[in-house]
Amino acid sequence: MTISLISILISLIALMGVAVSLLLQSHQLRISQIEASRAAQSALIQMGLTNPALAADVFGSPNGEWLAKAALANWQVKYWEMSYLIKAISEKSVQIQAAELFGSGFAREWWSRSRELYRVDATSKREREFFTIVDREFERKKSQGEAPPSA
Repeated sequence: MTISLISILISLIALMGVAVSLLLQSHQLRISQIEASRAAQSALIQMGLTNPALAADVFGSPNGEWLAKAALANWQVKYWEMSYLIKAISEKSVQIQAAELFGSGFAREWWSRSRELYRVDATSKREREFFTIVDREFERKKSQGEAPPSA
């Protein structure tokens, strides 16, 4: 009887170990999928930056320069988002960088056009937190009416 209880206990521990392993693998797969998606986006942005006129035609933008600037702003914010999601940067770091970005009138215009997409794509708790941090800084800078820094 004692041997069978010990056997059941060992089997239960092994089963829990397998379950934890599967959860960790699932999480790692999700991260790998996100990385692959971001790598594809990065390649697309690089092509657009190499030829802004072509990118403007493809994406229906009347201005290649605006599109190139928007791509850079998006690339930067996506970098922060990925870093925040993997806990490589803190909330405070995102807040400071977003405040600096939104000191630019262009960046505020870009975010006002892009924010809804970021909002609806924020499906996890951490993604929603990231959106809230960035959007709060946008609203703060917008209400301050800061002019873009002179070049």
